[in-house]
Amino acid sequence: MPANKLNRVDRARTLDLVNSSNFVDLPPIQIYAQLLDQGGHLASISTIYRILTENKQVKERRRLARHPPPGTGDPRIGRDGTWSRAQLLCRCRHKS
Repeated sequence: MPANKLNRVDRARTLDLVNSSNFVDLPPIQIYAQLLDQGGHLASISTIYRILTENKQVKERRRLARHPPPGTGDPRIGRDGTWSRAQLLCRCRHKS
């Protein structure tokens, strides 16, 4: 075992920090840079990636738009996510 390997407590602390509200949307490289700017760091970038991989958290770490499932928003949208032609036609009134 390498002398500089993080123990369980430090790995848990790193995971808690990475999942904190300040860093949850950031990739490991930005977390590492911000921690260095603040005057310290807990682990290297590759170690942060390893910890995230071990905990099945390697994914896109930015906020992604979440859309409601089809049929839960606008009543004119059907369950399959398409517009009802009949309702669209009755809403459109053309002036001659």
